[in-house]
Amino acid sequence: MAQYGTKAQHELASIRDTVQSIWVAIVLAFVLRAFVVEAFVIPTGSMAPRLYGEHLDLVCRACGHEFAFGWSVDKERGAREEANRTRRLPANGERKPKGATCPTCGYDQQKDAYVAGGDRVLVMKYLYRFQPPKPWDVIVFKNPQDNQQNYIKRLIGLPGETIEIVHGDVFVRQPGTDEFSIRRKDDHRVQDAMWQVVFDNDFRPNRDLIEIANRRRTLSDKIVPPQWRPRDPNDGRWKLVDNAESQYGRVFRFTGAGDKGGPAWLELDVDDGRFLPRYGYDVGAEADGKTDIVSDLKLEGAWQPAGPDSRLALSIGSFEYVFTAHISGDGSVRLVCGPTEGAGSDDPRPLAPDVKVAPLADGRGHVVSIRHVDLRVSVWIDGQCVAESSEEGPAPAADRPMKYPMDYKWLKDRLKLARKPVNAKPIPQPLVRIAADGSDSVLQHVKLMRDVYYTSPRINRGNAEGPVLDFSERLGVQMGSRGWGTEGHPITLETFDDPDLNQYFVMGDNSPSSLDGRLWIAASPTLRLYDDSGLRGDPNLAIGDVDWPSFLRALLRRTDNPDSSPGAYIWSRLSPDVRGQIKNLTPSELRDEYGDESFDLLKRKIVGELNRMIAAPGLYAPKAWLRWGVMLPDAAGALVQRQEADKKLSPKDLARLNRLAIQAAMPEAISPQWRTYKLGTVPQYSLIGKAIFVYWPSGFRVPGLSGLPIIPNVGRMRLIR
Repeated sequence: MAQYGTKAQHELASIRDTVQSIWVAIVLAFVLRAFVVEAFVIPTGSMAPRLYGEHLDLVCRACGHEFAFGWSVDKERGAREEANRTRRLPANGERKPKGATCPTCGYDQQKDAYVAGGDRVLVMKYLYRFQPPKPWDVIVFKNPQDNQQNYIKRLIGLPGETIEIVHGDVFVRQPGTDEFSIRRKDDHRVQDAMWQVVFDNDFRPNRDLIEIANRRRTLSDKIVPPQWRPRDPNDGRWKLVDNAESQYGRVFRFTGAGDKGGPAWLELDVDDGRFLPRYGYDVGAEADGKTDIVSDLKLEGAWQPAGPDSRLALSIGSFEYVFTAHISGDGSVRLVCGPTEGAGSDDPRPLAPDVKVAPLADGRGHVVSIRHVDLRVSVWIDGQCVAESSEEGPAPAADRPMKYPMDYKWLKDRLKLARKPVNAKPIPQPLVRIAADGSDSVLQHVKLMRDVYYTSPRINRGNAEGPVLDFSERLGVQMGSRGWGTEGHPITLETFDDPDLNQYFVMGDNSPSSLDGRLWIAASPTLRLYDDSGLRGDPNLAIGDVDWPSFLRALLRRTDNPDSSPGAYIWSRLSPDVRGQIKNLTPSELRDEYGDESFDLLKRKIVGELNRMIAAPGLYAPKAWLRWGVMLPDAAGALVQRQEADKKLSPKDLARLNRLAIQAAMPEAISPQWRTYKLGTVPQYSLIGKAIFVYWPSGFRVPGLSGLPIIPNVGRMRLIR
């Protein structure tokens, strides 16, 4: 019979096995953290309302809508100052959400709440070593402004692309093309994650509370919650009464009694600020009331038709167009586009071929919606897209689908009209309407959502100071200029032979309150900012790349013969206006000891003309430059051989050759360092991974430990789209 040892030996073996298991678990945890998955805490609300930083979880006192309100160090400081002033100390962990406004009804008298921590997310590390990043991924990366921080944003632009924000949408120009096209969220799960509430009719506000709050307000400052109203007050076919039968206005009942009088229309009555890109998460963001009108919308409801001849229409307006989805109980679906009132007299034209789905008059409610987003209109039934606008050009027959009426150029021209100083044509508020016809039907859970609207802010210094600003100062970045990638200031993301240097563009979903690629002017000195090899990086010159005293002296030593020296040759290629201004520079300005704003403007003009020379053929002519004794560096050898062999250089190689020529001609005046980093971008070597899951949302509190959320809110655990 086998012997297994004494009881003490059994206990010792058990302890040894337990210790070994613990050590194996620890080792596996460290291996997973280092190479597979790592957990991160979100510090700010730049990705709200999908991902939260420190925040207050609020329930609107007027309508019951739950929403998060961002918290920060500045708000904490303000709360303490108010507590000192009022001599009222808040409860442990409790803070007053000053400025918090319900995103659906507009009520702003909110109760105190506890500060909840930021969401904790799991990140797949090194994923992008095996597959390329995709637009709209939510990524974690080292902050280019401070490599000690980790940031989480949404990936917008890929290497080689040119990105420009126009009216809240992202437009992209692919390498080798001249036209911009819109960057769509083709994965509907990504789009579903980015919808934000404008008005949810299930959360109807308490009118008494609204009235009490408005007693202390001026006429222009009153809270005016959105409300659905009959377009014709005398048409009583829609029953919107606030009583128990209608669930206090949450259920819309249409009593058609056949086909009398045509469609009965409801219209969403909203104030002018409802369609601006504002968030319940923020106190309030600045927006241009003439142009920042959000019209990427989704109108949705649960519809129950009584018979096959019941008909429903959902309409959304954008600029001077109205898009309408006609849905019938027999399953017929039609999508049309027409002008708004006063914008034209054309009849609505179809945007897509008419379709027929399974009958909807089957005794059940069906979720139906019309979506206008990313320059595309679509109709959805029970989570499936059944019709969408055509991308083809207009067909000659009037009953054929027409092309969607707006594009990049149309938007740019329309925004110019809205900004004209005289006789401007502001962008109209979107029309939002519902109509019913035919037999009886019921509509409930009606809500209006909007897409993320990316704003185009101006650059400001913010809290940045010190060496992190050296890079932007060398570039001559001006405060108040347009942000990177914003309207009128597109950003081109470079590609390199070393993929680690490739550039990406990111933005936060909470666009008005996100410090992202649009506004980065700081660059950590630990980044790989420059390259001295002579062929890698941006060949364009910046103000700080030029030693101005040496450069101006070289120009002014010219002769009337442009072939006498490189300086004379470059002088001859400058515009007469710039040459005249250089001649008028004072001795102190030539020494760069003193310069007013006009001298700084002249530097920018000169750099602009030099960069045009660098990009154009003809700057480097081998015979002339050899005659001047200018020897190009070895890095230019292959480019020169190809040029001498009459092989046409690509625009990028041409710019490289011309930059090397200017450097060789004026070694004391032109810096040999080429920039491998571009402000506003994330280099590939700074990518950490893709955020995939919120594993610990803001937690519940234990009685007696109200300030310590130690139990995660399991219901908010979610995949990140």
